[in-house]
Amino acid sequence: MKGLVVENVSKSYGEVQAVNNVSFDVDKGKFLTLLGPSGCGKTTTLRIIGGLVTPDSGSVKILEKTVTHLPPWKRNCGFVFQSFALFPHMSVKENIAYGLRIRKLKKNEIESRIQRVSTLLNIQELLHRKPHQLSGGQQQRVALARALAIEPDILLMDEPLANLDAKLRDRLRFELRDLQRETFTTTVYVTHDQEEALALSDRILIMHQGKVEQIGTPQEIFSQPATIFVASFIGRNNLLLGKVLERRNSEEAVVLCGGITLLGRFLQPLSSDEDVVAVVGAQDFEIAGGEQNQEDNINAINVITGSVKTIIFSGTSYTIMLITSAGELRVEVSSEEFEKKRVRLGDRLSVIARQVKILSAGG
Repeated sequence: MKGLVVENVSKSYGEVQAVNNVSFDVDKGKFLTLLGPSGCGKTTTLRIIGGLVTPDSGSVKILEKTVTHLPPWKRNCGFVFQSFALFPHMSVKENIAYGLRIRKLKKNEIESRIQRVSTLLNIQELLHRKPHQLSGGQQQRVALARALAIEPDILLMDEPLANLDAKLRDRLRFELRDLQRETFTTTVYVTHDQEEALALSDRILIMHQGKVEQIGTPQEIFSQPATIFVASFIGRNNLLLGKVLERRNSEEAVVLCGGITLLGRFLQPLSSDEDVVAVVGAQDFEIAGGEQNQEDNINAINVITGSVKTIIFSGTSYTIMLITSAGELRVEVSSEEFEKKRVRLGDRLSVIARQVKILSAGG
């Protein structure tokens, strides 16, 4: 059963097309993340789902019921915003109870639900505090408790971790995922943080300029980007412009990128001599071994030689910026490999691309 179906939804503000013919669905009990840069339309899409914005065209269904023109209070949606939007004059208990009282539930049912969600979120000891007496993480749990207390058909979350420090944000990702699985609540989550999206989601929808670029599992989005925008936005990929030299088979081709020869795998159908983009993840390199002459590597397939411009230490890894004939290249290697090869600024260095993906330059 579908928890949510969005069909051909569009929304404009004057001459600005915020959402352009967007369609997707979410299975009941699953977690979908709308991911993209600021201004791509993801928050507007979320607000359309919740009834806070009326679309110019298209439809929204929740549990197979059309709700396109229903007000928010008739959609049974739970909201968690970036600011948490807790009522400052109310206690935690009163904040959680607010939506239940609006729905005119009986007192014993309200108490039962408050007890249930406060236990679920481990905030029983906070019920009599005011929001200003809580930490950021505690406020986030209260906002979640308030949203879940109404037993929503769908939970809508707009960058709820954005205002928290990095360590707390990382910990709460795990708590959010466990909570969603435990409650089996259909969830739509908005973020511009790709690590957050990859960690939390059953599926990710990438948006750009109001349109859907790609939708798929985190693994599909990361390893099989459908467009150049997705390849540039997800992961730490190098994008090298080139041309197809030779098709090896139905799945692989040799491409030439600024004098560098690469063997890669098609991610979409391509014709011979077509302009292409070779996508190589920063993590998909290894430093070439041995004492071989670096100049001998120039024509070797999947070997890239350049000058070391920058070295950045990141604890378990090093990031090396190489200046090559195809442009600047980002390479990430383990600390062990880096220290073994004794890389230094200004060195001529050859690296091997273990995995290359090929996209049309017009994609």
